[in-house]
Amino acid sequence: MRIKFIIFFFLFLLKSICFGENDHPDSTNSNSNILNIATWNIQMLPTNFSFVSKLLQKKQKIRTPLIIDYCINRDFDIIVFQEVFDRKIRRKIIQGLSKSYPYQIHPIRNKKALVSNGVLIMGQIPLNYIDHIVFKPGVKADKHAAKGCVLFHAQVNDINIHFLGTHLQSGNSSKAISTRKLQYRDIRKLIDRNSEDNNPFIILGDLNTKKSEQEKYSEMLNTLGVSDSESLFRNLHTFSPENSWNNNSRPFQLDYILAQKDNLKLKINWQKVFRPRHLYKGKEMDLADHYLLNAEILVRK
Repeated sequence: MRIKFIIFFFLFLLKSICFGENDHPDSTNSNSNILNIATWNIQMLPTNFSFVSKLLQKKQKIRTPLIIDYCINRDFDIIVFQEVFDRKIRRKIIQGLSKSYPYQIHPIRNKKALVSNGVLIMGQIPLNYIDHIVFKPGVKADKHAAKGCVLFHAQVNDINIHFLGTHLQSGNSSKAISTRKLQYRDIRKLIDRNSEDNNPFIILGDLNTKKSEQEKYSEMLNTLGVSDSESLFRNLHTFSPENSWNNNSRPFQLDYILAQKDNLKLKINWQKVFRPRHLYKGKEMDLADHYLLNAEILVRK
């Protein structure tokens, strides 16, 4: 009888150690109201046209596995990539991240454009495609891409949240600026036509609008109906001359994570920039010409 008691006590103690309070299944959802999201322009230009210009030669094949490893180790709930134009590299990224980020929305093509919109969306939580738009052809190099905006949703803390992944017209010419303004309006129309349930929304992407140019920046926020948040750093630069791909440029912010204005269900706790790098042939090489922008979102019921 005593031996049975000792065995029972030992098994009970073992169970307590293996399934203590910190590892109990009920405790794993304690942070389900926190969302960790990121946006990153990774400059995967089409390699099949690289013979035309050196501007398309960006060591894509070398950077791809490094970007995959980085994202696996960062553990984002959702990440929105831009400029995933090369089809072979897109397949490698999708395959390489499929276990860590099994929920995916692939770039959208348009018959009139040479390449897709380049927006690749991947998540550790379930993502559901809702709608998308393709902007009118842009100016200069942008006219060859089917740039647009993809609307999808995910459920966090029992709240259905709409997300919009996008990449807007680049450049500072008068035509580029006017094209971007039209794109702001197109995104707003996409939001409005899918707002029957009044779901809160978040916009992620390379909006190609400098935060330092206050008038243009404010117009962007007002048109889209969103608000920005203060970063953990004084200057939230996602594009910098310190980057190994950017010679003779000034530091500024082009990439954003923006939440619906005055919606109490969403609060951006913080935003910060990460600069992934790798030592290549004895020199530091940035993994992309843009830095990764990361944000933590509090989702309230």
